[in-house]
This record gives sequence, structure tokens and C-alpha cells, in this order.
Amino acid sequence: CSPAKPHDKRMKAHTPSATAQVVAGSLLCLAHDARHAHLLGDDAANWREHVMSGSPQTRALRASAHWAPTRAFWRWLEAHTLPGGMAHYARRKARIEAHCQAALAQGAQRVVVLGAGLDTLALRLAPAHPDVPWIELDHPATQALKRAGLARSGQALPPNLHWQAVDLSAPQALRNAL
Repeated sequence: CSPAKPHDKRMKAHTPSATAQVVAGSLLCLAHDARHAHLLGDDAANWREHVMSGSPQTRALRASAHWAPTRAFWRWLEAHTLPGGMAHYARRKARIEAHCQAALAQGAQRVVVLGAGLDTLALRLAPAHPDVPWIELDHPATQALKRAGLARSGQALPPNLHWQAVDLSAPQALRNAL
């Protein structure tokens, strides 16, 4: 036997977050569920469609969320691995957005989103708050996937939104980012 190698929890340099892809795919799947679609909003679903076009893998994931038999499989898998996980993602996203909107209404002067993954909060809300700088810090490969999806769909970043690629697992990452 050889000694166990230490497990490196840092993300791989050129690999987008699998978690971000699963959450985004789950939310696209839930958009077809009458019990949860109201949590997502049409605008969020449209932006998520753009973001999920960044690679062949995310396009396949996006397509599977639109096909009823695949959605049924996703729901079966969810029920056997993480019951209620998809609804949790949707409720959590809705709650975060409500808190963000409340902070903006109370005069927040900057919004910083850490580890956004394929989330579309800043993309959707920044245009409605053009005087507020929005900064999204995330892993370089995940942001590259997101940028590719926007470019493929013809969408552009709002002028008050800045994406900064940062490996948040690296020591001192936040100190050096802002």
C-alpha cells in the first residue's frame, strides 16, 4: 500500500464548478414545475438559459432540463439522494434576491457577490441599479463558462457589473481581489 495522498480541495484550474452547473440545471428543471416556478421568475429563467449555453456540457444539461423524461429522472435521483434539494436551491435564490433588493432599497452603495457560480442575480439586477457598482468574484473557469454563454447568446455585461476571476479557495484570495 502506498500512503494516502493529501486531498486538495481547491478547484481545478480549468474546470468549472460542477456544483454551479448542477444548481443551474436544477433551477431550469424546476422552471417546469408549477409548485416552484414562481420562485424563479421568467427573467431569471431567461438569463439562466443564456448562461447555460457556454459549453457543450452545459447546453446538454440545459436541454435535459427541458425534456420531460429527463426531468422525471432528475426528480427520481433527487428523491433518492437529496430530497427537496432542488426546491431548496430555488427558495435560497429567492431569499438571497429578496435580501439584496431590500439592501438596495435601504441605500446599499455596492453589491459584491462571492462564488456566484452560474447564478444570474447580478446580471438581472445591475441594469435596474445603474449607479450601484456590482462585483462578482468567482473561480476563473466558472466565470469563463458564464462569459462564453453570454457571448454565445449575444448578451453583454451591464456596464456597472464587473466580473473578477478569483480562486476563492486560495489563501488571501479576497484580500487581493478588492
